[in-house]
Amino acid sequence: PELLDWLTADFVEHGWTFKRLHKLIMMSDAYRMSAQHPQLEKLRTSDPNNDLLAFFPTRRLSAEELRDTMLAVTGELNSTMGGLPARPEINLEVALQPRMIQFSLAPSYQPSPTPEERNRRSVYAYRVRGQADPFLEVFNQPNPNDSCEQRDSAAVSPQAFTLMNSDLMTDRSIAFALRLEQESKSVEAQVTRAFQLAFGRAPSAQE
Repeated sequence: PELLDWLTADFVEHGWTFKRLHKLIMMSDAYRMSAQHPQLEKLRTSDPNNDLLAFFPTRRLSAEELRDTMLAVTGELNSTMGGLPARPEINLEVALQPRMIQFSLAPSYQPSPTPEERNRRSVYAYRVRGQADPFLEVFNQPNPNDSCEQRDSAAVSPQAFTLMNSDLMTDRSIAFALRLEQESKSVEAQVTRAFQLAFGRAPSAQE
């Protein structure tokens, strides 16, 4: 309660700016704390709900976070801020559906022409009402036609199949492999670099 009171007072004192409040929270030691802890099993026994915030509670990535993270890991993410909306690549079967316009055979969706435009952060992605991206939809992206007060966080089988078989994942795997080959020459160095990029840590001896 004291922390909430302090945040409230600080919020009012600095002009009711949410941007500053968000930055204050996200730059705090508690928010930036690692999810790993040297005595994790002991903490789970003494503080199973992590009420003392000894480590950062893990959570699943949202659909947009998952896409942006994959692009960042492969080195393809365009982090340019602002500008016009981008049209990322989506499933071809969905993109090539005819437009719902009389006498028109044009595809209903056309991605941006260059990789730099297509691979911008998901917050800049142009969304066509009534035409969801199947990859993001399977990871619980809300329907743009309806209001969403809270996202679902369901884990279903199609998510695993999508991560193994989708064209998007195939392209990201190739891009990731090319990045590792360019940055490291030996297989051992490539494996270490892959773990650093994907998991933020070095691989164990068993791995």
